[in-house]
Amino acid sequence: MGGLGSGWWTRGDRRQTLDDVLQVDVRRLNKQGLLRAGQGGTITWHSGGEATGSIRFACTQRALELRYRRRSSTPDCPPVTQSIAFDRTACNLGGSRVWLLGPHCTRRVAILAFGVHGFICRKCYRLPYGSQVEDDVDRMIRRKYKICERIFRDQDRYRFGKRKGIHQRTYDQLREEYCDLEIEIDDAIETKLAGLPF
Repeated sequence: MGGLGSGWWTRGDRRQTLDDVLQVDVRRLNKQGLLRAGQGGTITWHSGGEATGSIRFACTQRALELRYRRRSSTPDCPPVTQSIAFDRTACNLGGSRVWLLGPHCTRRVAILAFGVHGFICRKCYRLPYGSQVEDDVDRMIRRKYKICERIFRDQDRYRFGKRKGIHQRTYDQLREEYCDLEIEIDDAIETKLAGLPF
């Protein structure tokens, strides 16, 4: 009763997922060259083009230091500092991969999720991936947007402008699948709405 992930992750009729919370992704920081000792900066999260939160970070030889204020804290309350240890594993073709060690479980993880216990791994929060709680309509919508990203030019997404570098045959097949998915999604939503009491 009352474990780390119990109770507070449910939102409405849908369980909260990793996609719904603030995250620190060590792969992204590493790709940006920010994991060297002495490096630091700010991680900012956005939603709908607006900043929804930010934290300061600094790297040492052995750990990632996160510094932030909780929203509920008073202005004179000192910021929280959380130190998350690094681990490294050798890659098959040389070099090494950087991981974070979950503060509660010491699992090697690439992503830490933010919640009432600070930044810890998604398993300690019992947070599923978004795809694990999707229904059929959600899956179809996700597939449709994947196709959209792959084949349509950014400025012509709603006019079916072909992205440069896509073979015409591939484009035609995927565009047909995209159009079929639109019809299936509309039908599935209509069926769901018909079953709802108003």
